[in-house]
Amino acid sequence: MYDIFYIKEGVFDMNMELPAVVRRMEAQERLAYLGLAIFFWVTGYLFWQVFFSEHRFESSHAAHVNKVAARFFLFFTAAAIWLKHRFRGVYVDERDRAITHKGLEAGFALLGILVVLASTVAGLKTYQDFFRLVPPIWLANCLLLCLGASLVVMSAVRVHAYWRDRR
Repeated sequence: MYDIFYIKEGVFDMNMELPAVVRRMEAQERLAYLGLAIFFWVTGYLFWQVFFSEHRFESSHAAHVNKVAARFFLFFTAAAIWLKHRFRGVYVDERDRAITHKGLEAGFALLGILVVLASTVAGLKTYQDFFRLVPPIWLANCLLLCLGASLVVMSAVRVHAYWRDRR
């Protein structure tokens, strides 16, 4: 059922359940999976509310969406800081640093591309009437969406690298 985890013989066997697999993961790998799970759903919620909700251009609705998304991002940041202080000592080796570097590189590249794209679209004359009509908090939600997408990519790259190392 959970075939992606049972690649190397001796590390995981086909009879292991998911909780046993999670217990055998290192802290950085757990954090990558947790980040992917949280950021994927928060970014999906934000994407839906920014582009497909019936009330997406109302200031009160956009402010509520902004609060919810900002609280989730703040929660994950606080949890990451807490985990970092809880597991003091050597729990990050060169492999973890290289994987984190790959994830950060991909996430920041996407963030840069999305912010430049959003700035370019906002500066085009054909869209200036549209941006005058939408509330500023809607634009802030779009930038939060860019940040969320980059965090999803960062976490996905890290998860992929850990999964590939298990092979």
